[in-house]
Amino acid sequence: KLTSVEFLSSLEALLTLLVENPSSPDIELLAINLAFSYPDVFLDDEDIALKEKLSEISESIEVLIKIQEAITAELEGISSSPIGTDNAIVSKFATAIVSLKITVVSFSLQAMESLLMVLSSGYALPIDSAPEGYTLSEFSITEFFVSLDELIAMAGEKSSSPEIEVLSMSLAFSLPSAMSEEDLFALQSKIESLSQSIAILISLQESLLVEFEGITGSAAAVGEIVPVSNFAIAIVSLKLTVINFSVQAMETLLTVISAGFSLPADTAPEGFKLTILTGAEFLSSLESLLVIVSDNPSSPDIELLAMTLSFSLPAGLTEEELEGITAKLTLISQSVVALNSLQETIAGELGEISDSTEPPNQLIPPSKFAFAVVSLKITVVSFSIQAMESLLLVLSTGYALPLEAAPAGFVFTKLSGADFIAALDTLLVLAADNPTSPNIESAAVVLAFSLPVTLTEAEIALVEEKTSVISITLEALISIQQSVMVEFQEIAGSAAPLEEITSGSKFALSIVSLQLTVINFSVQAMESLITVVTSGYALPMVGAPDMIVAVNMTLDEYTVKLDELLAIIEENPASPMIELMAFNLAFAFPVVEAEMLLGKLELIQVSLSKIVDLQASLTIKFEGLAESSDFSLDLLPVSKFSVSIANLQLTITALNIQSLQTLEMVITSGYALSEELIPNGMDIVEMSCTEYAESLNDFFVKISNDSLSPIIESQSLALAFSRPMGCSPSEEIAIISELEFLQGTASSLFGILEESSGLAVLSFEEVIITSKFSSTIQFFVSIILTLNVQALQTLQSSI
Repeated sequence: KLTSVEFLSSLEALLTLLVENPSSPDIELLAINLAFSYPDVFLDDEDIALKEKLSEISESIEVLIKIQEAITAELEGISSSPIGTDNAIVSKFATAIVSLKITVVSFSLQAMESLLMVLSSGYALPIDSAPEGYTLSEFSITEFFVSLDELIAMAGEKSSSPEIEVLSMSLAFSLPSAMSEEDLFALQSKIESLSQSIAILISLQESLLVEFEGITGSAAAVGEIVPVSNFAIAIVSLKLTVINFSVQAMETLLTVISAGFSLPADTAPEGFKLTILTGAEFLSSLESLLVIVSDNPSSPDIELLAMTLSFSLPAGLTEEELEGITAKLTLISQSVVALNSLQETIAGELGEISDSTEPPNQLIPPSKFAFAVVSLKITVVSFSIQAMESLLLVLSTGYALPLEAAPAGFVFTKLSGADFIAALDTLLVLAADNPTSPNIESAAVVLAFSLPVTLTEAEIALVEEKTSVISITLEALISIQQSVMVEFQEIAGSAAPLEEITSGSKFALSIVSLQLTVINFSVQAMESLITVVTSGYALPMVGAPDMIVAVNMTLDEYTVKLDELLAIIEENPASPMIELMAFNLAFAFPVVEAEMLLGKLELIQVSLSKIVDLQASLTIKFEGLAESSDFSLDLLPVSKFSVSIANLQLTITALNIQSLQTLEMVITSGYALSEELIPNGMDIVEMSCTEYAESLNDFFVKISNDSLSPIIESQSLALAFSRPMGCSPSEEIAIISELEFLQGTASSLFGILEESSGLAVLSFEEVIITSKFSSTIQFFVSIILTLNVQALQTLQSSI
């Protein structure tokens, strides 16, 4: 082994010998010794000196060749048979020499194949994978094409030149990033010429291997002869990059076909040409792709072909085309498995030749389709999250997705309780094993549409058990979504809202319909609770769903439960728990201590406003999605508490009618309700006749816009207690003239009462006797009846 100084000194001695005595038998030994003793490191000035010696060596070789030719001619002159170099004695260094030739040609071949891969894929060799101390060259597009032409010419004329490797790798590291369409078109012809040059090198390599076998007496594989190239890490990194991108592209295509939607055009890389394909063309191109993957899994064409198809899935496929494309899913999956296996092999190879402790994948640059791929990942995971959230909503509320909102072509599957639980188990296994699977969405939505109407107690217990697993699965999906969002931000250079990244799910209308349904029911429940608290009447238990059990609560217990409900709304106004909790509180309202809860009204109303805001935004979203369908707000499901809601509406309506009728009697008769009958907590204001007429007018204007207000009863009766007596005729006329407004409101209430009676299970007569003012009203009616009897008896006596 020589130092660089010793090597240069010995090389100088060899060159001197070549000049002084080119026929010296010492030349072979000196040259071979130097070839075996080549130092690993040269200083910069030594490297320059070495390169200068190369031209002298080339000149010496030309001199030796001329001497060889002259001696051969002299031999032919004195010999009766032709003389050639084949007749020369075989050198004792022949094996080393032919091994070196095979090494040089093999390195050239590796380098040219890498360059071909670079040109075909559009990815330069990773700079991080260059050998230590390697100087990268920078080419303009023109310089790049000129150098590429020189390389192709060199491979044809000097196919065993070690310069082929150097120039090939220099070009492979320095692929210009921005090429025009004209440049790319010209590049295609260069790729064809390069492929032909590679064929020449392969042929030369094969002939050298035959020569090696002739010298050594045994055949050998290239790997047994050729050492590891200086560029081995770069070459294997490129192979790993290409295979990795092929895997990503094939997985993307698998996802696209499974999900049933193409990649969004706006996620395509700059300069990428979108292709519009018919179903037949898509299927034909897919079959061609699968053949390439099978025949040449390391082909750099796989990524581009797979991504082109991923952007081009036709929207209106016939059943036959859809079946044909779907039938290829298994083959695509098998291709992904095969490519992954190849990727692992190459990663292992890279790990063996690399001293780096970093994983091999660290050398892989971002794919030019990275933005599209990561956008699709986010879309698929987001759709899975939406679907799983909808399923959780369905199981939590007991309301299935409305079938009327299902996408065109959706086939509803009616499931028994056992079948439903089995399908739920299958979904949870899929989500655990492959959380980015595009099949999660459809599997979850099918179950959300197919919730059985009746389940046994054992089945209900199992479903409740699975509900907690779904929640855990959702957390895992959300975690994946967040990590992919970080990946997206790294690629895109900025964050973006999910709605800007994900395209609309085919189940979007169904999912939003369910969300809006749950919100609508929450609004109804909270409005019912407000009505209960405001009016002081608990929701009647008659007609309540089976899940409701009558519960008596103390004021403290009730307040705790109410606070829990308000806390849930504060945290999540879309919670499916709101409806049931609010109705439970409406049924369990402590009537005796009603006044103590009036202070909570404002908080309840604030909570309701948050749900109403969400309802408004969801309604807009729903209407936007429903524009192109026959589905409308009127077709949304009906709450399981609809009978209870109707009962409450009928109750308030009936009590309002009764109180207004009582006020009408007070106004007409001129008698106020007796002060002895004023209920505890009711504030009565003494008014003049004019003030009373004005108060009546204000009251009737107020209730004309809200005839179902639960405060009508108490305010009507408060006015009935405040009726002034001894008014002048003109003042009486002013008071009585307000009756027109009262009777109009009462008339509209009777209309509402008739509507409520259709669904409610209570009657007007059953409700009015439950009024907390019932005894007051009945006493007043009895007084009026007594006065009427007296008046009629007086009239009778007069007659």
